[in-house]
This record gives sequence, structure tokens and C-alpha cells, in this order.
Amino acid sequence: MASTRFKPDTGLSVRMGITMLLLAGLFVVLMWAVASYTTGGWVLGIIIGLGVFWAQWYFSDTMAMSAMRAREVTPEQAPQLHAIVDRLCAQANMPKPRVAIAADATAASQNPKLHAYLL
Repeated sequence: MASTRFKPDTGLSVRMGITMLLLAGLFVVLMWAVASYTTGGWVLGIIIGLGVFWAQWYFSDTMAMSAMRAREVTPEQAPQLHAIVDRLCAQANMPKPRVAIAADATAASQNPKLHAYLL
């Protein structure tokens, strides 16, 4: 594992784990509700649950940008910001994401092809 100058944030890791477990529980409740109240049973519940899971994963960057009222910026609008992102992407050997400006900074999406940085 690579060394870093930053201390691990166990509180953040615990909060992320709790959020993940709560979301998993929500999906199980959704699938149970569909299975209990429809004639399709568990198969339909699993299909709907997996559909919701996929939609949440695929549209996570769009949902985060909408929630933060972020706007994408071009290299002409924010040349220094794009230069920083270009350099970081080159150092990390990853594709360049869309760059947007919002009130708070965050990163959205698990898929590098759909990734967006909000600054």
C-alpha cells in the first residue's frame, strides 16, 4: 500500500459503512415490499431492486451535480482549474472527468467514464 501524509479518518469510514448498510437494507425492504404485494413474487422484487441499484449507480454524477446546483465549466471559463485537474489525472493515470463548479467540493460516481468533480 502506498504511503500518504494524511491520517486515516476512521469516523468517515464508519459513517460510510453505516450508510452502505442502510442503503442495502432499503433495497431489501423495497424488494420485500414488491414481492409481498405483487403476484410476480421475489423475481419481480429482485428485478426492480437491481434496476433501482443500477439507476443509482449510473446517474450518481448527474444526481450529485443537480443536488449541488453545479454547473460544468469549460477550459476557457476556468483554465487554472482545468490545468490542475489535467495534471492530477496525468499523475494518477486516469481519464479526465467533467469539471463543474458548486458551493462545496466533492467527487461523484464510481465509474471513471461517468466521473465528475464538483468544486
